[in-house]
Amino acid sequence: MSDSLTPSRPPAWPRQAPWLRQVLAFGLFLFGGGALGWLAGRALPDISDEAAPDLPLVIAVALLSVFGAIALHELGHVLGMLAANFRVLLYVVGPLKISREGDRLRLRLNRDLALAGGHLFIHGWTETVIVKAGTTFEVVGVCPHEESMSNLLFVKDRIYLRGLTHLWCLGTRP
Repeated sequence: MSDSLTPSRPPAWPRQAPWLRQVLAFGLFLFGGGALGWLAGRALPDISDEAAPDLPLVIAVALLSVFGAIALHELGHVLGMLAANFRVLLYVVGPLKISREGDRLRLRLNRDLALAGGHLFIHGWTETVIVKAGTTFEVVGVCPHEESMSNLLFVKDRIYLRGLTHLWCLGTRP
């Protein structure tokens, strides 16, 4: 969808070959997993019958691996939004903050406590609705009817959040 205010952009992924995306994603995960395994093997000390790795080192590598996997997973959401031609303005997950500054996306640590905790801020004409994200969306801020929300919908280049009595449009694709 395009109008005079939002110029259209070419898609991030080629649309004529849908199998190509699957092959590229599989290759990326295969190469990325192999590279992480190789780096972990080079970084860890040689394990033999005489010497066992230090327990703190094993715990540190395990924790870093878990946090690294979560960070890569969350960055995958941003890449998916970019591939679907969405304009990412702000994406916050825990201590990770991705925000748009001009024409670039910037990755930073989240230092704003108002953005922590999995909350969505929906700015309306007369009020701001604060929604807590989870398995369902629950309004925790200003709203005419405090209601539980669910079903994030993507229809005709728009993102909708459906509640019991309201349907909020969260944004559009550029």
